[in-house]
Amino acid sequence: MARFNNFYESINSSMLRDYCLEYGNVTAYDKGAYFLHEGDVGKLLGFVSEGYFKYTAIDSKGVESVVGFVFEGECVVDFANSVAFRRKSNVSIVAGCQASVFEVPVVEFRDFVMKEHPSFINDTSAVLFAEGYKRYLDIYRKTPTERYIDLINEHPDIVNMVTFRDLASYLMITPVYLSKIRKKVGR
Repeated sequence: MARFNNFYESINSSMLRDYCLEYGNVTAYDKGAYFLHEGDVGKLLGFVSEGYFKYTAIDSKGVESVVGFVFEGECVVDFANSVAFRRKSNVSIVAGCQASVFEVPVVEFRDFVMKEHPSFINDTSAVLFAEGYKRYLDIYRKTPTERYIDLINEHPDIVNMVTFRDLASYLMITPVYLSKIRKKVGR
């Protein structure tokens, strides 16, 4: 699958990957295992070598929603809270299937980038903000059907990789409504 998170094209993602591969320890995660719990300050940053993770948030009624994904070849971290500001996370990061990650301590990575690439944190934060803002606006600009079509046009394999329920949650619709959309568009 092509990179799911397009912002990797706008940041020094090879530096992230190379650092994790050189200094990281490989950790295996079973489906449903937590990389980060909501309310904790993230201690790890990782490069996903196998599988995927979903980012989840809990609403005021206690309902969990999928707000993002990272797949093989991408970095897993709550960047703004763990790396940029060192504050408690407002998302959980959970393995969506059996996954492997080259993990490094956030503190060591942060020290490295502050010495070697001092603008990296600010540059990456700006790119992530722009990407998040685009997704936020798409919720208002596009119908759920349009968002689904955009998603499968860009990442056709996603329907085979993530659960139907997680895909519906990510699109902010019910699984029943997603089923109707899929029947209507034929994919």
